Amino acid sequence: MFKLQSSVTSIGLEFTSTGIKAAQVKSGFKSPILQELFSFNPATDNVKQLYMHHPFLTTGLDGLDVIVRPLNLPLTKEKDIAAALAFQAEPLLPYPADQALLSYQILGKNQDTTDLTLLSVRKESLQTHLEQWRAWRIEPEKTACVQSALCHFSNVYLASKKVLLLLHMQTHSMTCVLIREGKLIASFAQPLGADLLVKEQESTLPQNEAEWKALETQKESPLGMALLRLKKSVTQMGYALLKEVRGVHVEGIAVTGEAAQWNGLSAVLIQALNLPLLECEAVGHYSSQELLNYAVPIGLAFGSLPGQTDHIDFLQEDFSYPHPWRRLKTPMALYFIAIALLSSAFYLFSQHYLSYQEDRTKQAYVDLLASMSKTYPQFETDYLAKNPLEKERLGEEVVSVQQLTPEDITQRLNFLQKDLQATPDSFPLFANIPRVSDVLTWLTQHPTVGYIDEMGHPQARLQIESFSYMMLKRPQQGKKQDKYQVKIELEFSSPTPKWAREFHDALITPNDWVDPKGEVKWSSNRGRYKTSFFLKDKTVYPSS
Repeated sequence: MFKLQSSVTSIGLEFTSTGIKAAQVKSGFKSPILQELFSFNPATDNVKQLYMHHPFLTTGLDGLDVIVRPLNLPLTKEKDIAAALAFQAEPLLPYPADQALLSYQILGKNQDTTDLTLLSVRKESLQTHLEQWRAWRIEPEKTACVQSALCHFSNVYLASKKVLLLLHMQTHSMTCVLIREGKLIASFAQPLGADLLVKEQESTLPQNEAEWKALETQKESPLGMALLRLKKSVTQMGYALLKEVRGVHVEGIAVTGEAAQWNGLSAVLIQALNLPLLECEAVGHYSSQELLNYAVPIGLAFGSLPGQTDHIDFLQEDFSYPHPWRRLKTPMALYFIAIALLSSAFYLFSQHYLSYQEDRTKQAYVDLLASMSKTYPQFETDYLAKNPLEKERLGEEVVSVQQLTPEDITQRLNFLQKDLQATPDSFPLFANIPRVSDVLTWLTQHPTVGYIDEMGHPQARLQIESFSYMMLKRPQQGKKQDKYQVKIELEFSSPTPKWAREFHDALITPNDWVDPKGEVKWSSNRGRYKTSFFLKDKTVYPSS
């Protein structure tokens, strides 16, 4: 399904008191890439910007709506776990299993059992969550939860920590999760959030850790009392989670969400837990504070990319996403358009190639007739005279060779083959090759062999001492395919090597006597030279 797109974009969304936080992530060649962090107000901003590039839109259920429980099943196969999950989870839920939507993360497998973390949400809570987003004209394709989003965030930006806590503060709630080796172990949530501080603030909130600590001592101040309530809730959740890993070293706690944007608040909230405050490294132009503030939308975006492990999605059964193919309409349309264009290109190329091959066949057919000393009109007249049906089909006139189809040429070749088979077999008895006297005359008159001096007397440059004229091959019964081949061997002397070289150059230069396809041999020894060459054969042979 996802192979129609070279890369996939995912956007995680989180609702806050000031609007909606969003994080856009794109799948890369090796690992996903964080592209953009932004926020908008759905009441005033156009939400259609979210649907550009057809991304996965993912929202997260509040931590208060999700129950997290450990579960051990005597099963190891994924399909068996999914089939038995509802039955096995029912004793752990405070509501009937048929009112729940379940998901899980596998912690580990033994030989016969599987340890997993069960996540459950009531259908009513999911319905309320979806109605809230639809009221803003946003249709999420996947719905996870704060707990799983924090888990994915830690796997990307806090991957070096084996055991840690993450505290996420939202507008109306806080969620604290325990993560061990990238897996969600446990979670607690409290219905207290950042709005508790905002609604009690008298002027401006403290700007650093010292001012937040000073606020703790102001017990008569509503803002100070609100801070103490938040700190107490954080301490309770933290100690409850630490009991789950008693005896295991916890490397620290990271504070995300609304609390991360107020300098100094995170350190005050976790002071009683005696754990180091964890920060993540900056990414691009986004600081650690911005990444922690957008932790949930970032985690939702990363967790929704195809191929991610421990993926949580509560859009199941009747709540399944109603438009699973919407994102793929444009890529599929482009895909089929590309297929149509490619098919058209192949068709046009094949038609052109076939036309080219037909032209070559027709030219070869005409060349064949010429080699048999037949003209096309002459052969066509003979063919039509012996094939009245073809004559009736084509008419009285001889058609052009360009009008013949491949089938027409095939029929004519068959006719030609029968005609050749009926022709008596013959071979030439009279050779058209230079005679001995012709060769001797040519040699004696050759300018490189002799010349006329100033007195008009003939002079010799080369003295021919031996002349051999041998017929090596000729057509005869049993060897009708052979052709006449005459070899000349000469021995001569020359007073200067230059004249001998000029005679050699004349032999290898194209002329009417020496066969260029034959080998010209040459040797010398103290002013005496030997050479051999073949004469041209101009005999006309019958076509085979």
